[in-house]
Amino acid sequence: MLTVPSLLTFGASLSSPRPVTRTTNTTSALPAIKTLTRDTVSFRGNSESNRPISGRLLILANRESHTLKHKPDSDDQVELSRSMGGLVTALMPLLQEGDFWISSRDKSRKDVPASKIREVVQERYPHLLDKVPAYNTVDIELSKEQINGHYNKISNGQLWPFAHDRIDTTERYRDSDWEKYREVNRAFAEKTLEHARDEDFIWVHDYQLMLAPGMIRERSPHKKIAYFHHIPFTDMNKHFPQKTELLRGLLGADLIGFHVPSYVENFLQAVEHNIPEAKIYTSKQVPGATIEYQGRFIRVQDFPISIDAQGLANRIEHSKSIQDYRQKWETFKRTHGIEYLGAGVERLDYSKGIPQRLEAIDTFLTKHPEYKKRFSFVQVTAPSRPEIPAYQALARDIRQQIERINEKHGTLGWKPIIQVAGMPNDEVMGLFQASDFSIVNSQADGMNLVAKEYVVAQGTKQARGGILIASPFMGVTEQWRNQTRAWEKRATLNQLPAPQDFWIPPLDIDATAEAIHRALRLSPAQRQKVMEPVRQHTFEHNVTRWSRDFLRAFQEAARHPHEGTPNGSSHAPHLLNSAG
Repeated sequence: MLTVPSLLTFGASLSSPRPVTRTTNTTSALPAIKTLTRDTVSFRGNSESNRPISGRLLILANRESHTLKHKPDSDDQVELSRSMGGLVTALMPLLQEGDFWISSRDKSRKDVPASKIREVVQERYPHLLDKVPAYNTVDIELSKEQINGHYNKISNGQLWPFAHDRIDTTERYRDSDWEKYREVNRAFAEKTLEHARDEDFIWVHDYQLMLAPGMIRERSPHKKIAYFHHIPFTDMNKHFPQKTELLRGLLGADLIGFHVPSYVENFLQAVEHNIPEAKIYTSKQVPGATIEYQGRFIRVQDFPISIDAQGLANRIEHSKSIQDYRQKWETFKRTHGIEYLGAGVERLDYSKGIPQRLEAIDTFLTKHPEYKKRFSFVQVTAPSRPEIPAYQALARDIRQQIERINEKHGTLGWKPIIQVAGMPNDEVMGLFQASDFSIVNSQADGMNLVAKEYVVAQGTKQARGGILIASPFMGVTEQWRNQTRAWEKRATLNQLPAPQDFWIPPLDIDATAEAIHRALRLSPAQRQKVMEPVRQHTFEHNVTRWSRDFLRAFQEAARHPHEGTPNGSSHAPHLLNSAG
């Protein structure tokens, strides 16, 4: 499975009355082309009661947590696969028997619906029974028209580009598409209320379901509801015609979570500008902010999502498959005289900065021709949203750009850029270990878990100690930013660059090219030292911490909704705005 981003504790409480501000963005023979594959893993869920909530957990997500499909070219063999993406990976350890995963699916699909997998496996594939989730799965079947309006036109044609500062790629807004978005959110709300009890905890996920919290609250005022936003929240949302309805939908939750503080502040600013009757309070004693709205109190806080760093490190160390793939790439380097290998891994998306990355490699080879035939860059790009015109154009442009660069710099037996259409997760980890650097230069990204996976993969004893060249406009670098002073001191003592010296704005092509050169001039041991504090931070701030902190805050928000307000705190909170 190729893990891709999307993709949270409020690090700096707002302690004095001030306007909510936005953080502004300022950074011959080749391996065979592959298609994207997925790992087959166990989904039993968590059998122990080790989470800080007292009731059942109901997850609402656009995507199913797992699928049962026939293997390619086989009518009698099936595989039970976990869906791609950080959301499923992050939530899987939380789920227990009795919980629910509520998701949508195209009703014209021929594979087994998630809600029927257990029944089908018991009857036909009993050897897979121990891999079937212990939690309940619920399907919401959607028509082609609903999927096109809700998912293609509004979610990914409007909300996604606004969130990633790409208004130039938005689809035309139509009221008919917005009605489909409402329909789908209403279907999620109604299906949830068929199963939810008052003591349950309802956790809604991401921009496809921003109306669902309000719709659930309207029908059942006493339900416990939380929402987590997995993509950036920027002031570009002001361009969306139905922005106020979206905000009111989110305010149906008891707790609203974002990845990093800047997204929290952008959200508070949007509420202040568009919902004048809402009051926003901050307090030194309570993380984030509290919003008073329609007689209720809503907690807003940041919770930086992460990965299972220790689990990934253990898997890399002990997986024969990963080490075989690492050896494959090492053999490729030796066979073709390649001394230095770079890696870029993500799904195809205009927010990922892929054209700028490729231009930086072109510039690097132009400025430093001594690296020709000694250097190759592997660009793994998983196909994504092929039905959307902007993505079709991007795929074509990237392919043509790579062809131009290879023609300009390449020779008969060497190409500087190797494009791969997709890759199993084990091979991604093997590639990471064999690489000397990776570029993750998104123009905007909610968090970006690939960056965290890279630094963990490079910490194992077999790895090359690769440098992460990263964009400063991602949630992950904002999360790391409060560590930079300590990292700078450590780097000075070691007489080496600091990790943040390799955080480059994506549009600064020359600086990115020089970051590549600087990384390659360091020895593997030096690169290990440069990245060690980032690795340590990733192990400490892992996915278990994210889920624990969020669910603990959810429990507290449901129990003590007035906390951080004049009625709930003896430490006088500050009112950022006034109603009227």
